[in-house]
Amino acid sequence: MWGLAIAANAFLVNAVIGNSSGISFALVGVGGPIICFIMILINRFYNKETFITPYKLDAYLVLSFFIISIGSVFFAYNEKLSLEISIRFLVFCASFYLCIQFVLYNKSAEYRILAIKDFLLMTLTLGVLIGGYALLKGNSASEYVTRLTVGNVTAIPLSILVGQSLLIAIYLAIFSKFKNKILIILIIPLLFYILMLTNTRSTIIGLCLGLLFLFMFYKEKLTRGTYLGLIAFFVVIIPVVTIVLSTSDALFSRSFSGFSRIATGEFGESEGDRLIAWGYAWHAFSNNTFWGLGTGNFGQHYIAYPHNMFLEVLSENGLLGFFVISFLIALGIRATVTNRQGLFLLIGALFIFSLFVAQVSLTMWMHKSLFIWLSILLVSNHQKVNLNKQI
Repeated sequence: MWGLAIAANAFLVNAVIGNSSGISFALVGVGGPIICFIMILINRFYNKETFITPYKLDAYLVLSFFIISIGSVFFAYNEKLSLEISIRFLVFCASFYLCIQFVLYNKSAEYRILAIKDFLLMTLTLGVLIGGYALLKGNSASEYVTRLTVGNVTAIPLSILVGQSLLIAIYLAIFSKFKNKILIILIIPLLFYILMLTNTRSTIIGLCLGLLFLFMFYKEKLTRGTYLGLIAFFVVIIPVVTIVLSTSDALFSRSFSGFSRIATGEFGESEGDRLIAWGYAWHAFSNNTFWGLGTGNFGQHYIAYPHNMFLEVLSENGLLGFFVISFLIALGIRATVTNRQGLFLLIGALFIFSLFVAQVSLTMWMHKSLFIWLSILLVSNHQKVNLNKQI
């Protein structure tokens, strides 16, 4: 699970390594996850464990969507691009989804709980390390406003990792029995500072939704430690937010004027571009209802991508792809609302975070974190894993 957590962030790891060594994306960004999958298979074979994994409906839905994606090659304007994007979905989404279930199936409940903890703690560690590296380098993804990033890539992947790390850290500090809470409380303001500097509104809203889910559905009696954790959280966070926003007028303007524009309907360039993209996606779907334009071909007719997972699937894979992916997400939502105790609460919050970001940022194959949290959530639900135990 440590390896899977690192491989899940291979894009950022590659940006860190490539920043100084010039190593290509394919070697680390694509090769890293593939090597990780192969090592897991070798380890399972070496330990003489069974390869027969009783996958459930959700796993077949993921495979079905990949098949639909590949099938759309025959209807695509750019067949080569369609095939390439389909393979990216397989490597970055479907393979992670199936591999995590492969690792967690046919194991004892104690093993599965420890494995999930390992993945969470490694994700948090990577958020601190990569986020800290970005902070030291001080690179911005935009020349007009501060948008902290790693290397020369967009700020969104870093923001997603840091946002997830923050959710995990806050859960550990407030809702768990984690022993090193003082260390976690010290890490939280650093992560929050980095998240603010990435200047990505989708992840900030996603974080708020994840936190709202945590606070609304935490059912256990609040302990003295929980209250102290809450007090420490707000005592630390409020000064951090104040300091960050006071040091940059551009950062303050993007953070708050953007939200006010959304509330009033007076959209700026960023919000307007998304509305235009959504309109293009609906227009593409209206003209290609059943099969769509073909995977990855939205950009061949309009702009890069629709900035919305469901509209992207509608426009590129038609009704068939939309029904498959919607059914899969519906299973995740059902598992989230029916299991809200212990680690299930945290995994559900991470799923909600990733699901929101997928509606306003990036393109389908880039949302592997959504498929990862969905996989952990559903495999635990299938196996009736008791995640009530705290970290």
